[in-house]
Amino acid sequence: MLSFQNHDEIKDLIQREEVEIIDLKFIDILGAWRHVTIPARSFSENTIREGYGIDGSSVFSAKKVTRGDMSIIPDIKAAFMDPFWGDPCLSFICNIVDAKTKEDSELDTRCVARRAEAHLAKQNFADEIHIAPELECYLLDEVEWRNTDNAAFSRVGSHQSSPPTMEDDPEHFTRPRIKRQTGYLVAPPQDSNFIVRQEICFLLEEVGIPIKYHHHEVGSLGQEEIEFEFLPFLRGCDSALVSKYFIKNSAIEHGMIATFMPKPIANQTGSGLHIHMYLRKNGKPVFYEKGGYADLSKLALYFIAGIFEHSRAIMALSCASTNSYRRLKPGFETPTAFFFSEANREAAIRIPGYATSPEDKRIEFRLADATGNIYLTVSAIIMAGIDGIKRKIDPTERGFGPFDGRGPELKFGTENKRLFIPHNFEEALYAINDDMGFLCDDGVFTQNFLKSYIDYKWKNEILEIWGKPHPYEFELYFDL
Repeated sequence: MLSFQNHDEIKDLIQREEVEIIDLKFIDILGAWRHVTIPARSFSENTIREGYGIDGSSVFSAKKVTRGDMSIIPDIKAAFMDPFWGDPCLSFICNIVDAKTKEDSELDTRCVARRAEAHLAKQNFADEIHIAPELECYLLDEVEWRNTDNAAFSRVGSHQSSPPTMEDDPEHFTRPRIKRQTGYLVAPPQDSNFIVRQEICFLLEEVGIPIKYHHHEVGSLGQEEIEFEFLPFLRGCDSALVSKYFIKNSAIEHGMIATFMPKPIANQTGSGLHIHMYLRKNGKPVFYEKGGYADLSKLALYFIAGIFEHSRAIMALSCASTNSYRRLKPGFETPTAFFFSEANREAAIRIPGYATSPEDKRIEFRLADATGNIYLTVSAIIMAGIDGIKRKIDPTERGFGPFDGRGPELKFGTENKRLFIPHNFEEALYAINDDMGFLCDDGVFTQNFLKSYIDYKWKNEILEIWGKPHPYEFELYFDL
């Protein structure tokens, strides 16, 4: 991504690239981008200093503050040429601030991430974290749904579906489709979306987001994955959001629809947001120690233990939807218990077996999806990991592994529920309500922020879904 030092550098690029549009993007508390668009001629040093005013009462991420008037300030070190406007467009990622004082809004999630990054930098055992997300999604040809008082249904369609029926769409019989149970790493012509993925990756590389690889994922109805190279924390989060934006807009240009919904299709693999990460101190990695389990240092083990100690609360942010918990079920290479293991894809934290050098040693957090706001997800992981290091929590003593075979199985009546992931979003929200102290250390999160988040999720998601019959309930109960 573009990183400018001052207004003069921005002005030079505007003239050189004949930029006509400036788009100011900011993130709300739920992880969705919003934007304001201005003519390039209006962009000035005052824009960088004062920003542009917005109605905070109409944006959830700012509606709880006393003052309704807020401003968005462009981060000149987080910009990119936006290819989806037709005319040359320069986009900036913005921070939300108080319109009068220009102080960071406590409810701006990007500011939460900046505070978490600053908090980490103060520690004597590490000063920076690097992340590499894996984005999974489905590229679909058609999507329908309806939710009324007397009707509820959803239907998705993909030209990769197998087996299709003549009634659905006769044309499907003329297209390559995935016949096996898994679509993992299938090659063309079955991997019929590879050209779309490659175009997306070219566009991302052009704006400075480094791609590790891309491929067809397990889901046989058009599930895709793009994995990224490591980047510093804030830039990595910014890049993940830019990538989602590029994927969605590129899909539309190809007549498809991209969804990051964790479980859009029954009996198909769900889409997660796995996050690889490691800590550094003075530029040197600190997760490696020869001879330990998977060559992990004690500091890395403490970091893992801290995450598990607070994992149920973290999941309220990292798996931030009722649909998230439909993904996390046995049989789909997804975690169901809090344990770590080398190379085990059912582990909540996996230690990649191929990462053997000190520089490559990392952990992979597999309990996240794209319904969570990535700034909040990684900030919560950092705060939990720091707590584990400070308290020197031993993950093995706490029962978190390592398990090199299958992890612990959850059985009805299991006493030690602390080792197992929440059954649903409600449990995760209860957990973060009871365990938010570690998040509020050094003012990284605030109780007002977290209470606002919990309140919104309960009122607008949990309670709304509670009152609606599920279509499958008719099959189970209608004739009783």
